[in-house]
Amino acid sequence: MSTMVKDNKKKLIAGAVAGVAALALIGGGTFALWSDYDTFTGNSLAAGTLTIDIGQSVPLDMTGLAPGENKDTALFVANRGDDTAALQNALLTTTVVNLVDIEDGCRAKSEADIDPSCTAGPGNGEFTQQAYMQYRVGSAVSADACGSATYTPRAWMVLNRYDDAAIPLGELDPGQGICIRVEVGLPSGQGSQTPPPGIDAPGAPAATNLSQGDGATFDVRFDLTQATPTR
Repeated sequence: MSTMVKDNKKKLIAGAVAGVAALALIGGGTFALWSDYDTFTGNSLAAGTLTIDIGQSVPLDMTGLAPGENKDTALFVANRGDDTAALQNALLTTTVVNLVDIEDGCRAKSEADIDPSCTAGPGNGEFTQQAYMQYRVGSAVSADACGSATYTPRAWMVLNRYDDAAIPLGELDPGQGICIRVEVGLPSGQGSQTPPPGIDAPGAPAATNLSQGDGATFDVRFDLTQATPTR
């Protein structure tokens, strides 16, 4: 092979390599700007807690009610969640659950005269149709203050209308608590407050012999739900 041919091959190879290098530079495949890095260490993330605290309370005893009377019990409900902005303004609601009418089986002749279903067994009583219930809410810093708290009355409502219905009671910030008085009574039809213990349910019809001797059992559930953040 002549010297000229060898020189031409070397030039072609060198040109091809130079072309590849030029393409690499244009595409950025082998070229890099200066860089540096550092690390922000020691970070920690965790979810806050939203905790409801229901203090000691005495179960509501509804036995022995007569038209015009009511019975009540008070309890202290508090938001024991973290003191963080994200958990402020938690909404408190209450719901009556597991509501069951109890029929006494027509032990009173006056009930049997107007209630042919009174011998049908449990779940057929009329107490929740004629009894009324309300929540009263009072400000307090602890459960000990519930006895002397000033309560804001709410409207009386037929007991069975509370069944599985969430009733708003207000907002609680972390650490804040309120006293709640749960009252159940049988209206006398007078539409005004009778001597204590009395029931004031304007427009409510008087309880009749349909509910005489009957009763009910139920649980009261409280839910604390984070409100929409304000910021």
